[in-house]
Amino acid sequence: MKALSIRQPWVQLIALGLKDIEVRYWPKRHKWPDQIAIHVSQRVDSGALYLVRQIYLLDVPGKAKGYYRGGVIAKARIAGVRTYDTAKEFNADFECHLNPTLTDAELDKKRGKGKCYGLILTHVKLLGPVDCRGQLGFWEFDSA
Repeated sequence: MKALSIRQPWVQLIALGLKDIEVRYWPKRHKWPDQIAIHVSQRVDSGALYLVRQIYLLDVPGKAKGYYRGGVIAKARIAGVRTYDTAKEFNADFECHLNPTLTDAELDKKRGKGKCYGLILTHVKLLGPVDCRGQLGFWEFDSA
């Protein structure tokens, strides 16, 4: 099964069913797998911790040490993929991806020469956890 590494607190929000779209800025369109293992990155998105706790008022650990990291904790189905060409399109899905709203200039800067994709995640099922190292992009996870 293909896996995707995602930083906390985003993984926790996916697991809780509060985040349905995982945003990625990639240089080219991938062949999207139907199902993925969700791997928790070793690194925590500290900016997102602030957003989630202080602005979105969601009750998640306030420090990086409060999170499990470095393993697969769930699997999910990729039900579809959105390509965000404008900030208006990106911001319209805010309640699904919870990423901060952007201007067109900010979106262009984040995309670089690539595109902004929203992976629509459904049927999230908690697993393990299974300790393992992650990688960038999609990578092969052996659950055996």
